[in-house]
Amino acid sequence: TQKKGVIMVMYNYWSSIEKLEIFRKQRAVLAALPIRWIGGHFCYNNPLLRFAAAGMQLLSIGNFARFRLQTHYGSPEEAAFRLQTFGIPTENTPTDKEGFFSVPLCHYDWIKVHESRDEQASVPDAITIPRRFDVLFGKGNAKYHTGNLRCIHLVEMVAERYENTKRADKTEVADEVVSMIHNSHGRFLKWNNGVWTEVDHKTAREKVSHYFRSLRGEGRKSVTQPTESSTAAKRRQSSS
Repeated sequence: TQKKGVIMVMYNYWSSIEKLEIFRKQRAVLAALPIRWIGGHFCYNNPLLRFAAAGMQLLSIGNFARFRLQTHYGSPEEAAFRLQTFGIPTENTPTDKEGFFSVPLCHYDWIKVHESRDEQASVPDAITIPRRFDVLFGKGNAKYHTGNLRCIHLVEMVAERYENTKRADKTEVADEVVSMIHNSHGRFLKWNNGVWTEVDHKTAREKVSHYFRSLRGEGRKSVTQPTESSTAAKRRQSSS
């Protein structure tokens, strides 16, 4: 049997109650889709929409998936937390914290990628959307990507061993971090001509080595830069 399929996430934070005829039409649309829908999540914040959720289960989905629709009543933040318990990432949801519709930036990136593909006819090894554990090159929002933060955490875990090894052996430690990223299905990606492309192993290792050097620089800065309290204490001693 086919186990893979699509999970649909639906939001209604605007107290819009659909008519029964809409649910019947939705069922016809779902049946005509060329993909297998294996489940869904309905997020809402109006108690009256419980009837809409029941109508969706009975009329839109039908018997084949009635028990695979999860309903989440509460604020947008509460719904996001419950979606995360099902393993659904919520950083790119189309609603903000107040429940208002907001197109995520990744959607615009997706459009740019496909526009670039149309212009170039074909882009070899092009990646549309990075995965969770991918490490991204570049400045700006790339450093806040989950894969980049995880890579920094892995670097911090072996930083002491990296600093205490000989220069020739530091490459092996950096290679270990690269292998840990690859073993978790992560990749090292660089933005190139409107698409993400995977870099070679040497470039990925240089990225990890850069994290080691940055961590070392932050450590030296924290040691050499006096804190506000110590500076104030020295001033009091000199004045006395």
